[in-house]
Amino acid sequence: MLKAQYLFYCLCRPYEKGCAPTLRRVPLPVPQPNKQSRAFSGLPVIGILTLVYFIAGKFGLMLASLHASASPVWPPAGIALAALLLLGYRAWPAIFVGAFLVNVTTVGNVATSLAVASGNTLEAVCGAWLVNRFAGGTTVFDRPQGVFKFALAAAVSTIISPAFGVTSLALAGFADWTNYGAIWLTWWLGDTTGDLLIAPLIILWSIASKRRWNRRDAVEVGILLLLLCVLSEAVFGGWLTISARNYPIGLISGPIVIWMAFRFTQRETATGIFILSAIAIWGTLHGFGPFVGEAQNQSLLALQSWTAVLTISAMALSAGMAERGRAEEALRESEAHVSLAADAANLGLWFWNIRDDKLWVTEQWRRLFGFAESEPVSFDRVLQVVHPEDRERMKQRVQHMLEHGGGDHESEYRITRPDGSTR
Repeated sequence: MLKAQYLFYCLCRPYEKGCAPTLRRVPLPVPQPNKQSRAFSGLPVIGILTLVYFIAGKFGLMLASLHASASPVWPPAGIALAALLLLGYRAWPAIFVGAFLVNVTTVGNVATSLAVASGNTLEAVCGAWLVNRFAGGTTVFDRPQGVFKFALAAAVSTIISPAFGVTSLALAGFADWTNYGAIWLTWWLGDTTGDLLIAPLIILWSIASKRRWNRRDAVEVGILLLLLCVLSEAVFGGWLTISARNYPIGLISGPIVIWMAFRFTQRETATGIFILSAIAIWGTLHGFGPFVGEAQNQSLLALQSWTAVLTISAMALSAGMAERGRAEEALRESEAHVSLAADAANLGLWFWNIRDDKLWVTEQWRRLFGFAESEPVSFDRVLQVVHPEDRERMKQRVQHMLEHGGGDHESEYRITRPDGSTR
């Protein structure tokens, strides 16, 4: 005779004389806090960050066409945001000095360059504060909602820089007021895309990856990167005649990025998007691809808009897959702990997923009910081993619980083991 409590779970224990629970001491891993160090070594890091910002800024302004200080491609925004998230707010002087040097050597005067540098610095500080406060800091890309919060923080914080920059240049006579809206939009979209594209790349490559690579993974990611480069060159590199005719074929590179998001981590996804974006920018500037328009600035704005949407979608998908993987790992650990406790107490335990009619059972339960180790278990299969005289009563009890729900229900029933014996 077995005594069981069921519906969502069932406990089974044989009545044996002298059977006592066995206590086992098992060492469990102690989770270590994953804190990204924000300390940095002062002036050397400030100097390096200033130089990197300056070089990236000069590169970005090489692509400016509507106005010398407004580029639709602006990597320094992402560099600044990543630096503040990784190093802390004390790194702001590097951003300020780098932005000032970029602008004072481009257009305007000292006053306008100070205003632009102030806007760039406040933008990065505001963006970092929003991400730290509402999106989890450097762990922002661990969950899909974090990715969307990061995108929102980027879109909001990047309003500051064009507000400072375009206004100061227009007031000083270095920008035409009639062109204010177009310059502002170019400035804002360049900064936003820089945050979305560059900041994740830097942050994710600065944090140690938990993924364990094997040869198969390395081969697969190599094939994916090769396919991505080939398709990107086909669309934006002028390899095919259709790329020169500006057919809307830009989406054919998207599935490779989505594949990366499904199969690998956020780091590989961000890297793939960066490679695709770099090839797309080069091709668009040379007149290839579906985003080529009448003017260079218009073409790059269209391309950057597409890149921003692709980045948010792919990173959110990658974060969702990573979150699912963590949940599955936690479930496996939980099942292992439950099995360990059940074995220590000599219990047979099973959980029934009513919707899918799937049961998870412990090894002791299989031994008690006479199920083979690899034999699939369903509720109908369990009913087959219940004694014929108790089977209908058990079915009625389960049906009653399904219809009325709630509460604990106990029932005693007999089972017939494979050797014909009854318990």
